[in-house]
Amino acid sequence: MARRMPNGQRYRYPLDDGSTWTVLEAMAEMLRLHKEPASESLMQQRLKHSTDPEYIFLEKKGKWTKDGGHVYSQINFARKKAKVNQAVPKPEPEPESEPKLTAKEKKLKQAYISIGLSWT
Repeated sequence: MARRMPNGQRYRYPLDDGSTWTVLEAMAEMLRLHKEPASESLMQQRLKHSTDPEYIFLEKKGKWTKDGGHVYSQINFARKKAKVNQAVPKPEPEPESEPKLTAKEKKLKQAYISIGLSWT
């Protein structure tokens, strides 16, 4: 949903050329210029992140895009990718609760357990 002013009017975004546009006006201009509708979210993001009219009214998937994404999307994607690729620290090994036994002690332990005695 487009940004609104407290009195219910739509927010007017000022551009570098001195003009001001609402999101709905910019959507209509995109349709007039390129004969292709632009979504409200696309125009909202372009107006929010730039004041350059050339970028605002750029055809979808135009020269400032990379793999179909826009500049603001690329920054967001890079941030998410960096977060996923962070090295996960290895958990510390748990300390061994039992001391190491010699071969003789292991056989003795098995014998105790087999006759039903506890080994500690």
